[in-house]
Amino acid sequence: MKDISNGLTVTGRDKMSSIMKPKYLELLPALVLFTFAIVLAFLAGEYGFWRHDAWGYTKSEFLEFSENARWLAPIFHSATKDIPHYLAWLLCMAMAWGYGYVFMRRFLAGSRLENKALLYSVPFVVIFQPGLMEQLGWPIHTLAAIFLLFLFALLSRNKASLLSSGVATVLVFAILQTFSFLAVLLAVPGYNTLLGMKKLKIVMTFFGILVFWGASILVSWLVSKLAQYVYFGSLPGLPEWRSAHPVKSPLDLHNNVVNNLVDFVEHVTFIYSPWIFLAVVSIFVALGVALFVKRKLRELVIAASILALGVCFLLSVYVFTAPMGTIIADRTTFTFGVAFFLAAIAFYVAMAALDLNEKWVFPASIAFVLLVSLQPMYLSYVNVKWYTAFSSDFVNALQEVEEGSPRDLKGVVVEISEYAEKIEWDRWPIDYSHVRPDKYKFMESLNSPGRLGRAFYELGYDEVHFCGGKEPGDPAKCKLVEGVSFERCARSNPRICSGGISDNRYWLLRF
Repeated sequence: MKDISNGLTVTGRDKMSSIMKPKYLELLPALVLFTFAIVLAFLAGEYGFWRHDAWGYTKSEFLEFSENARWLAPIFHSATKDIPHYLAWLLCMAMAWGYGYVFMRRFLAGSRLENKALLYSVPFVVIFQPGLMEQLGWPIHTLAAIFLLFLFALLSRNKASLLSSGVATVLVFAILQTFSFLAVLLAVPGYNTLLGMKKLKIVMTFFGILVFWGASILVSWLVSKLAQYVYFGSLPGLPEWRSAHPVKSPLDLHNNVVNNLVDFVEHVTFIYSPWIFLAVVSIFVALGVALFVKRKLRELVIAASILALGVCFLLSVYVFTAPMGTIIADRTTFTFGVAFFLAAIAFYVAMAALDLNEKWVFPASIAFVLLVSLQPMYLSYVNVKWYTAFSSDFVNALQEVEEGSPRDLKGVVVEISEYAEKIEWDRWPIDYSHVRPDKYKFMESLNSPGRLGRAFYELGYDEVHFCGGKEPGDPAKCKLVEGVSFERCARSNPRICSGGISDNRYWLLRF
């Protein structure tokens, strides 16, 4: 009797040595990784989430739709905006891990490679990414995208589905474009199904998946643009802050590709040491040679195909955004985690195919997981600490130097200094200044008065005016801070200093 889901016969499955049951010691890596996730969760709990995670919605429910063609975003935001932001952050982490777990479980289902201890450990590679930690500064917005991905993964947990992959891509693209790239995993067949194919068919299957991936992204973009045209009667341009340079000639495409390549090298060397890449390449070359010598050609093709898909994930954001020439933010690098997650699966497949002693395969696979995740884990920890320090401490600092009750004041006038626009690299324990010539990293949570202002509103101030930043403030209000001596600075954040109360009842601050 044929089992379509994974290519095994029921009789054959019964004769197998069954699923490799994890020994208690084998669960230790998963426990350690889970403990680290708990540490991040406790840190995030101190974050405070004072900034409204989709601040653009305060201007219009349809701002994300008009500016970024995210036609489902207003619907999901109205349904999820009341979820506590810390809870949303935790759900994002759990569902991102769950997406990797469900995919890996389906991929290995029923095969001799299925190992529950690895199933618990490897998906952590997906979430321990500084890019994902930065993205989670928008927990409500991010939750909507991850929720849809996780839902489609559950619906496709028994069988690969091009239909599920395509529909998920279109829907997730309508909420958060970069997350839609992950939906391609829903189309990857299971390991046993691939084993039943000829080598050329395996290659053509993965090639077809890549073509389908590109087509799905294109269709998603067209659907989003069509939705904009139907609703607004025109195609609104991208917001100025995205610095888009849409392709109008082959030269434009060349320039965008070069710029994106520079961004890719900058981002990837920021997160991973070159030695890690050298080690990973050397490991896979050695495994490839060993599989070839042992004539395990089908397993070699499977491992190479999975690894190739991982490489495509590394480059995905940079390739798909080239036609638009938009800024590629650091937070989009969370796809690197998916790339190395696939690399870890490819490593496990190759190691198991060598028919080594079973006791060596698991520790070697865990060692590979640690190789590709320790540095991102550390940077994730630093990133969360960084955001926590500059967000919750920001509110504490405001309360520390507060000059009176918000009810007794008309509002706040804040002088933004140049330093407030940037954060120096010495905040990082590791010197990454060689990556960025200007030695600065822009803080997503503090570099915009539109975001910064949310803290004041949540503290009860009716008016907030900014002066000296990127945007010109109200001239009449900005005159109030001219010549003021800001001497009362907060201990918790010395960049925040009070200049007292003006004659017309405005609190004067310097940031």
